[in-house]
Amino acid sequence: MTIAHLTNADFGISIPPPKPNLTIRHAARGLIFNDENQIAILYKREMNQYKLIGGGVERERERERERKREETAEQAFHREAKEESGCIITIEEYLGITIEERNSNNFIQISEIFVAKATEFGATEYTERETAEGSELIWLEIDDALSKIKDNFDKLKDSPYKTGETVYSSKFVSLRDIKILEYYLSTHT
Repeated sequence: MTIAHLTNADFGISIPPPKPNLTIRHAARGLIFNDENQIAILYKREMNQYKLIGGGVERERERERERKREETAEQAFHREAKEESGCIITIEEYLGITIEERNSNNFIQISEIFVAKATEFGATEYTERETAEGSELIWLEIDDALSKIKDNFDKLKDSPYKTGETVYSSKFVSLRDIKILEYYLSTHT
């Protein structure tokens, strides 16, 4: 099930098709609920951005002196949940995928979307970039999260981090998360 397929046309931008050195990134993200039926949101204060928890599937890296192969989307979502929300989660449902074609960046991101329940709560483990962007975890009712993402769509700022996101990329992230939340609300109420 494709929840959303976003292109430059969604923003009224006319950009030429991707070049041959196109980057394709696989990711995992979704809704993490607590016992109060609120969802985990990563608020990036310096960018004025609210977003769902998630990130890229790791291809290969050294971790704890052991070479790991590519993660599955489920493994990536568990890891991202721990890093960005401090939570251990139980995945309850697979919702589908989103596709972002960011021609200006010569980049396509395919995200697998999950619904999960937080079973344990701990400390976040933000990267240097997430720290520079003023990241903090907040818990919101799903309608409030959707409203905040929508309300801040035209107020986004470039990342202050040297290799951070531009408003162009952040708008894709925000619209993707709006589509995910709207899809969830339309199928679960």
